[in-house]
Amino acid sequence: MNLSRGQRYQQRWKENLGWAVDAYEKAVRLAPGSCQTWGRLAATVVSAAENDEVRVPRSRIEAWPLERGWKKCPGAAMFTLAFARAPSPAELAAAKLDAEASEADRLAAAAPWTRAAVQQADLGSLTGWLPLFELPPPAPGQPFVVLEPATGASVDGSTPRRFTHPEWQIASKVAGDRVVYLDRRFAAQVPERAVTLATACPGTTWTLEGKDRIPRGTCVAGPQDRRAAELYDPKILVPTGPAHFHEPSIDHARLAWSTVADKPVRCLGGPVGRQFYDVPSCEVSYDRAVPVTRALPRGVGIGALSEAHAELIVQAARSEALFGPEIASHLAHGEVATGLPYPLYTWAQPDLQGCRGRGVFSKLEIVDGQLQFRCTAGGKTATFRELALTELSP
Repeated sequence: MNLSRGQRYQQRWKENLGWAVDAYEKAVRLAPGSCQTWGRLAATVVSAAENDEVRVPRSRIEAWPLERGWKKCPGAAMFTLAFARAPSPAELAAAKLDAEASEADRLAAAAPWTRAAVQQADLGSLTGWLPLFELPPPAPGQPFVVLEPATGASVDGSTPRRFTHPEWQIASKVAGDRVVYLDRRFAAQVPERAVTLATACPGTTWTLEGKDRIPRGTCVAGPQDRRAAELYDPKILVPTGPAHFHEPSIDHARLAWSTVADKPVRCLGGPVGRQFYDVPSCEVSYDRAVPVTRALPRGVGIGALSEAHAELIVQAARSEALFGPEIASHLAHGEVATGLPYPLYTWAQPDLQGCRGRGVFSKLEIVDGQLQFRCTAGGKTATFRELALTELSP
């Protein structure tokens, strides 16, 4: 009842979703072998995942009888709950990952329960993989994702270089079986400094003091987490008041990643600086890219719909350590299979804004006693029951 009220009554959806989590939590404690209840509980966790006010914390999930749930219900619901338990900054630091580690590498090293979930869910039995959408052919101005080991050949005297793991580039010209591109990696580079949000320097903490909310704290030196924040040009940022940057200058100061050499960006440490809106800044060092022209065989990669999609493809292709080479390849090509758990469906799909968090919540319904929702991407509709893909239709 709380679950359905949260869907239907907009002004109270957060409260009702929270009460639904409470109710299903009590239910799995009373009957930890009920697969239906685990499915309901996992669906509420997914529904709450995109909103800080209602997100179910990892500590709460870990207090549930998960081992008994896995023993009785080794399927998509338990798999979903495993991937809802994100590793902490301390666990990531203890894993001693380098700055170029993929998302799957991070999970495999810092969250061993995700590896266990992959094994227990028996993903190797998935069959009948189908593409959700047609990948575009390589074209000028569009991302080209290199999936196989290859050599970027010399163009106009540039030095060739070897691709050892999946990356993406922007094609400047496609001629026959050759894709010409401006390569940012291992190109000529110019040392620069910038600022980023303090949250992108792992381990950094601060307090806000006084009526002006002046930040006090120390930026932690080390690799910058480029997924957490962008870089900003300090020469364009305009200070205002004692603690902030002038808001109109922030967007203008944002640095395009195409101008940043594809190598680690480092937080320099020192006191936290002025605030971007509500988060203070930290200073970083990076190399400004001076691209050189190289060329790749067309057959070593695939086209992507956008730069964001290209990055998703790269992360999926680099998920072998967690999911194995076969599933990593399917995910990189945007393919899904019957029985696929919902978290893997989201791993490499470029357009799921209406099917995450509250988007899932609004679509939940009971069909034949099972919890069902549908997601549409690439012109195809995926039907999930108990968080496992059961049907893919036009």
